[in-house]
Amino acid sequence: YPLLVAVTDRRVTPEQTIGSLVHETDRHGYVVVAPDWANEYRDGWQWRGKDHEYVTAVMRDAVRRFCVDNDRVFLFGAGEGGNVAMDVGVAH
Repeated sequence: YPLLVAVTDRRVTPEQTIGSLVHETDRHGYVVVAPDWANEYRDGWQWRGKDHEYVTAVMRDAVRRFCVDNDRVFLFGAGEGGNVAMDVGVAH
C-alpha cells in the first residue's frame, strides 16, 4: 500500500489530522501515519538536518509494521507541518 505521512501543525493533534484524511485515504487504499512531533519541538521546526530523523523514523516504523510500498511514500503537512514536510521532502 502507499504510505501518507501527515505532519500536523503543533496546535492540531495527530488524531485530528488522521480523522480529517481517513475518508480519502481509506477510499484510495493508503496507510496513513501522523507523527506526534509537537511535544518534541515546542518552539517549532528548527530546520536542522538531525531533526529529519524524527519524521524518517516514523516512516521506517510504518514500513516495518505494515505492507507499505517504499516507492509510494508521500509527505503531507498542514500549518507548520507543511514546513516539516517540505524540508524533509526536499532533503530526501
